[in-house]
Amino acid sequence: MKKLEETEPRFIADAHLGKLARHLRFAGCDTLLFREGSDRELKRIAAAESRILLTRDLGIREEGIPIVVHLHSPALREQLIELSRRFPLRDCFRPFSRCMVCNTPLRSISRDIVGDRVPSAVAEHFTEFRECPGCGRIYWKGDHYRRMLREWENIFASATDRCGPGSCAGSNPDGSTPP
Repeated sequence: MKKLEETEPRFIADAHLGKLARHLRFAGCDTLLFREGSDRELKRIAAAESRILLTRDLGIREEGIPIVVHLHSPALREQLIELSRRFPLRDCFRPFSRCMVCNTPLRSISRDIVGDRVPSAVAEHFTEFRECPGCGRIYWKGDHYRRMLREWENIFASATDRCGPGSCAGSNPDGSTPP
């Protein structure tokens, strides 16, 4: 059996990290969202499924769990940068391979089968579609897809820069260098 660090990261996010879970799913990361239940149940699932537990709750400890990540920032972008620095998200980046809503792996579906499940303009302009066999949602590479790709490119670029805005010697709080 491979160690957790040697495989693609699999996450479980606590109920307060829904946006983070959706963004990780867009990137292709297997990410459960724990919507309700006790911390004990959250930790049990993380341990049983070898998942990295993502939380902002400092009361959750690592006892019995391979990895707990206490995210420092309440801001989504900063959370994604923090995770990209800690885990190989760029290496396993496969956008639109998982449903952003239910985490099920997506499958290709032809435009003929999509039919009236998407707006007619979408069916006319796009040829590649993905379907979630879990919840039935249909995905295509439209404006939302392109915006998310740009957002992830910026996140990966920021994650490569080890000192964030204001944290490098000689920089202003906004990240610029003084004259």
